Amino acid sequence: MGEGQRGVRWTFLSTGEGSLWRRGPYLAVARRVWEPNTDIMETEEAIVVKLDLAGIRSEDISITSVENRLIIRGERREQMPADRRQLCCHQLEITYGPFEKSFSFPRSVDTEAIKANYQDGFLEVILPKDKEVEPKEIKVSIA
Repeated sequence: MGEGQRGVRWTFLSTGEGSLWRRGPYLAVARRVWEPNTDIMETEEAIVVKLDLAGIRSEDISITSVENRLIIRGERREQMPADRRQLCCHQLEITYGPFEKSFSFPRSVDTEAIKANYQDGFLEVILPKDKEVEPKEIKVSIA
């Protein structure tokens, strides 16, 4: 910053409903709901769901399979300095808080063999396909 310029001082307030940032007489509520970026791919053997979950601890991630749905829940926890009164924020783009994503998949998925791997901030869920029965052609006879 140039000479004579100062950073804006913000005060952080945490409430049950969300986080508040105070600058002078104004208040802004920080967004508490977010959705991670997701890729869904399909191979001959499986459907692969990949989520960008940077900054989330593996113990804060929950994966549930209900009927033909995959539900992934988690929470990115705020990592603010202990002494927030001295915090000078210039840009705040990272979203914190809980998330939930739900995906429908074909009933041909083997729910007993679903696997998940979390590495380098990416969660990869592999949904193996059930062995499909080959269609059988039936000849119609003319009587």
